[in-house]
Amino acid sequence: MKKTITFLILICASHLVQSQSFKEDYAKSLSAQFKFIEAYPVWAELAENFLEKGKGDWNSLRYAVEAAYNSEQYKDALHWNSLLTKNNQASISDWNNQFELLRLNNLHTLLIASTDSAQKQFPTEKSIQAWHNQAPKIVSILKDTSEFKVNDFRSVSQGEEFGAVPYGKGLVFVTSEFSSGFLARKDTWTNDNYYELTFLDDATIPYQEFSLLEKIQNKDIWNEIPHTHTHDGPISFNSDFTQALLTKNIEELDTISRIKYSRLQLLLFKKVGKNWIQDDAFNFNDKHFSTGHGVFGTNNNIIFSSDRPGGIGGADLYEVLLVDGKWGAPKNLGDKINTSADELFPFVAKDGALYFSSKGWIGMGGLDVFMGTASATPKNLGIPINTPNDDFAFYLDSESGNGYLSSNRKANRDQI
Repeated sequence: MKKTITFLILICASHLVQSQSFKEDYAKSLSAQFKFIEAYPVWAELAENFLEKGKGDWNSLRYAVEAAYNSEQYKDALHWNSLLTKNNQASISDWNNQFELLRLNNLHTLLIASTDSAQKQFPTEKSIQAWHNQAPKIVSILKDTSEFKVNDFRSVSQGEEFGAVPYGKGLVFVTSEFSSGFLARKDTWTNDNYYELTFLDDATIPYQEFSLLEKIQNKDIWNEIPHTHTHDGPISFNSDFTQALLTKNIEELDTISRIKYSRLQLLLFKKVGKNWIQDDAFNFNDKHFSTGHGVFGTNNNIIFSSDRPGGIGGADLYEVLLVDGKWGAPKNLGDKINTSADELFPFVAKDGALYFSSKGWIGMGGLDVFMGTASATPKNLGIPINTPNDDFAFYLDSESGNGYLSSNRKANRDQI
């Protein structure tokens, strides 16, 4: 009888171990495929099991942080990461995550104490020292305000929307509200429809009703440039709307791990009559890195963001010049603009001012909007343009002082 009971206990224990191992493998597979919104609840369960029953290790919390962060569940990400710091399990990377998550959760006032604790544990680490030096400056930004006023443009949209730019008398922007037919594909990061471009005939009227037939015919989609079955947008136009720069996805399949990677490509179109024709001579794309967020400058130049090799770090801003009808090689805008983090969504106003979003310069958290200069540190545009969340895709008519801004400051949903 005792042998039977022991045998049953061993079987149950074996099943529990197998179940734990299966869940870890399943969660790792989801994370490897960037399906973070699906992976997070599995990692959260594994993290709870480790804390309550000692099954697993501290890495389950790190995976939970990664999945929560990449699915924009920043409160949960901070919860798990704080458990690493409180239990003296935090690595240098964990501490750097902690500082960023404090900003994203609007807890800037805790930054100084947090960097003090990290510096005691890692007194010679340069990245922690940098955060320690910047913490008072970051806190002081909370007092910086500008004369801008920010209002919701389409607050009741059912999807995420960003990147609004004028097109004639109307407005083109990116949205996930509309689907390409009844079997729309979903983005596994957000579980939303893939992004499409849509158009408002009148920029002063935020909403436009479409009948069921019009939706079936894809009339809710801006189709002057044919859409694809991945993310389309953002888009930008030159001053007379005869040229367009469109960001799309490249999808490459890793034949070893069978994981699909998605990178950005930037395409230049020219309007001939009523048709948009792609300019194949403009080609700075490569399947090994991203190129996107292109905008027209004021001097026969185009500025875009790319994480191509040879940059300062992350995604940098680059410039290409049109000389004698030919595009020159991309030139990095240098360390007066770029940092070791990401610089994205450039915009050049009519007066030549360069605006962009960055995670690398001192800001409130997430992406902040900055105005670049040729010789000094970029200027943070302050409150209410910037928040602890992502603020990006800034467009400004420098003559009227009006424009558009994209932000996920409300419920972590991108809005214009």
